[in-house]
Order: sequence, then structure tokens, then C-alpha cells
Amino acid sequence: MRMQDAVGKAMAGLITWKEVEHICGVTPRHVRRLRAKCRLENFVSLQKQFSDKRKLAERLGLRLHEVLRDKRAGRLMPKQVDAETVREIMHLRQSRYYDFNVKHFHEKLVEKHKISLSYTYVKTLLQTTGLADKAPAKGKHRRQRQRRPRVGMMLHIDGSEYAWLGPEMGKRDLIYILDDATGEALFGEFVPEESTKSCLVGLQHVLKTKGLFSELYNDRGSHFIRTPKAGGPVEEGSVQIARVLRGLRIGAIYARSPQARGRGERAFRTVQGRLPQELRDAGIRDWDEANRYLREVFIPDFNSKFAVDPQEPGSAFIPTVGINIERACALEHSVSVYADNTVRWHRRTFQIPEHSSRPSFAKCKALLVEYLDGRIDIEYGPLTIARFDDAGKPYTAETRRKAVAGGRK
Repeated sequence: MRMQDAVGKAMAGLITWKEVEHICGVTPRHVRRLRAKCRLENFVSLQKQFSDKRKLAERLGLRLHEVLRDKRAGRLMPKQVDAETVREIMHLRQSRYYDFNVKHFHEKLVEKHKISLSYTYVKTLLQTTGLADKAPAKGKHRRQRQRRPRVGMMLHIDGSEYAWLGPEMGKRDLIYILDDATGEALFGEFVPEESTKSCLVGLQHVLKTKGLFSELYNDRGSHFIRTPKAGGPVEEGSVQIARVLRGLRIGAIYARSPQARGRGERAFRTVQGRLPQELRDAGIRDWDEANRYLREVFIPDFNSKFAVDPQEPGSAFIPTVGINIERACALEHSVSVYADNTVRWHRRTFQIPEHSSRPSFAKCKALLVEYLDGRIDIEYGPLTIARFDDAGKPYTAETRRKAVAGGRK
């Protein structure tokens, strides 16, 4: 009605066509289009019948109804999604993908069910039908930290506790390591509990497959660092992971809040929003099988979808030539040697054999080295005076030969 009234007054000469733009909130191009439409109609007889411009404008407005009416009203759009496709989307959402987030659900529609609709359409459909929640309001404004320009300059490590295989299978921690420059996942494994050893297993894997990196970004968990006072300065002391990083000359960054580690937290939230659903959809009910799926299927798929190109070419990873990575990542414990040349540790007794360097090690302070695969070495200064396998038996030349044949270096 506003359009009819304004155009009628413009044709009767009461207002200008420029004023029609402001009254109707349309562009000059659209006003020219309306004016051309009106000129095609025969309004000359009306203009002769009415000398009063106001009455002429009213009558022109009535005649303009058909001219200005949108011809698309009541017509089905040619690209409108058919009702059968809509029903299939809603059925899949309710029956199979009920716990997938919208982005993940849209990917499955395209990849598995060949429904090539836009993400925005699917999201709007689910939200309007109550099958998806709208995102909560954003929090306070924070400045984004720029990514490191090259791979290997900074890695993120964290553990996320969740019922990955469903509530009936209990909760486990997922240890996850990713590169800051690209967001690429470098390691992932389900473990009963996030601990010093489980984190070192992940770091050892990265060091062996990629090389030495520059910095590690992690939280202030007790296995990473000690914080005597909340929010206060940190104390590395004899914390095992801190010692390993110092020995390899890798810097450590200890975040003061989850927001400080925003990029890593968002990546871990994405994993938590996708991995449990994929494990359920694949019918996996065993933790070993879940770890295999994580390594062979999920992480490669995650990297192909979410990893980005680094800002600079090249790599900051340094080859570990001449470095015994297994020894560098091993746990160290200070022990005392008893009078019978034995070391007692965690209710286990280790007998030190005779050594050519001295007749006895009784009352000496030694270092018990616990490898991540369960092996034990006892060191005295630069000497390794005893070795034991993961079962606590002496590590003989025959044991060494079998280990090398089995792939252990």
C-alpha cells in the first residue's frame, strides 16, 4: 500500500521520484524500473478526468495494484527443496545422527547420503524444527593470538575426560597433541587417566616421528608443573615432564586460564563434538579398537578438514640425530643401593650384578631410569650398572638381541 500510494503521488506530480526512493526504501534502479512499468499503462484518460491532483493520485494508486504486484507470489520456487528430502533429513537427524553437531551432521549428509544442500539451509531447518539448539551468546571480547608462522614452533597438548564410548563404558582421558601453525593433530590416544607417563608417551611419539620442536603449550596440571599458589608463579622443581623439556631444550608455556589456550580448547571441543558420535556410528565398543579408529580414521579425516596451511614454508622441527629419545623421555627416580647391592622401588627388588668399575655399590646414590615401555635401567654417574626388561628380569645380551629383532632400538 505504501508503494502504491507513493508511486501514484509521483505520477500525479505531488512528489518527486527521488522522494519515492526514501519513502519506499528502494534503490534508484528499482524506482526507474517501476517508472518504466507505469509508463506502459494508459493513464492519460485518468489524468484528463481529474483536475485535482490528490484525487488523481488516489485513483492511480488503485489502478497500480496489478502493475506493482509481485508476480512471484503463490508460485513455487524452482530450486525449492522437495518435501521428501526434508523428511529424509529430519528422519536421519532423529534416528541416526541425533547427537552430531550441525556441521558434522551436514558433512555426513553430503558424504554418506549424497544430499548436497547448503550448510545454512540444513542449520536453519534443524533450528526451526527444534532438532538443533541455537548457539549461545558470545562472551566478552578477547584478542586473538596469531598462529606461529611455521610448523614445529609450538605444539598444544591436553587431556579431555569424557564418556567416549557411551556412559555404560565409563570415562577415559584422550591425550591429544596438535601443531599451532596448522592445527594438524600429531597424536591421539585414549588412556585410563591423564598422567605424566601418558603425556610423555605422546611427546615421545611426536619426537620420533617429527623431531624436536620449539615450545609446548599446556595447562598447569600437576604433572606439567607445580603451582604453590593459585594464579601465582610456577615451580618446575623435580617435575618429570619439565625435566624432560629442559633436557631437550624445549620451551614450556603454562596457560593461566582455558581462554589463554583458546585455539587448543576449540580444537579439543571439536573433537569431543565429533569423535563419540563417529565411534557410536561405527559400532565400536572396545578401547583398543577405539584407539585404532582414532589413529587410522579420525585423525587423518580431522586433519584433512580442519588443518590450514602455515603462514611460512619450511619446518621448525629439528631431526633427532644422535639423541636417544627413549632415554630422554624416561622417568628418573633417585634411589639408594642397599648393602646387598639391591635397589628396592615400588615393592620390587632389583639386584645389581658385579661391575668392573668398583667391587660394590652399597650405600651409593643411584638413578633408577624407568622407560615408557616398562624397562628399567640403574645408572651410577655416567655408568649403566644394571638393566631389566619390562617384567623385571635382568636385561641380558639375548634379551637385547630379541628386542632389536622385534624392532626396539
